[in-house]
Amino acid sequence: MLNENAKLWLEALESGKFLQRKGALYKDGKYCCLGVGKQLAEDAGVKVSESKLNWFISDDVVNWLGLIDNAGCALSQDLPSCVALNDDMGKTFPEIAAHLREHQDKYFVQR
Repeated sequence: MLNENAKLWLEALESGKFLQRKGALYKDGKYCCLGVGKQLAEDAGVKVSESKLNWFISDDVVNWLGLIDNAGCALSQDLPSCVALNDDMGKTFPEIAAHLREHQDKYFVQR
């Protein structure tokens, strides 16, 4: 089930307000899908730890969004991670949001 923060994140992905990129959470005014979640967490006042890798979110953001891990992996190996959806498969933000909603029980946990 999606928590309120996850709902906010998916709505932001569908909003058209964020420009999409691959290979980094944020760079040159563009975000990957997880970078949008990180930005929303920071905007909400979450003290976000900086990840050493610029394509994974910190545990602070993972917990805020209710994701399973910092790459947005699913419980099922048959489903791609958020990183794969964004970077490898070239899905748009609205497509990623729709996929996560459809399979929310595999990507999100109750905390």
